Amino acid sequence: MQLCRDCVDWLAAQVGVISTPTLPVSDLREAIELYERAGFGVRVCEDDEGNPGEGFAFVDLDGQSVFDLDVLPIDRTRNRAGCYLIVHDPDDWPAAMTASELPVTPIADPPRG
Repeated sequence: MQLCRDCVDWLAAQVGVISTPTLPVSDLREAIELYERAGFGVRVCEDDEGNPGEGFAFVDLDGQSVFDLDVLPIDRTRNRAGCYLIVHDPDDWPAAMTASELPVTPIADPPRG
């Protein structure tokens, strides 16, 4: 059985909570380039006149919102922001990222206890 994206979104809305994390970035253009190379769609927030906003962007994958980007001062030694993406084909992701010349770490299945 397969469900279309609209059905999955409707089902998720019935749960009552849908969350999209916001990740801090120091350089929005650099972050956009990285995520677009990784296959994500990125839409920069615009003001009422259609001009780029104050450094905020929405990131999606196959039309589904996955996280947002916000330009903030970041202490790279202390920043631990992140999010998990649960995907249907996790074993295919490293090959796609490597093909896009992005840095990739091996997938690991650590013990969860």
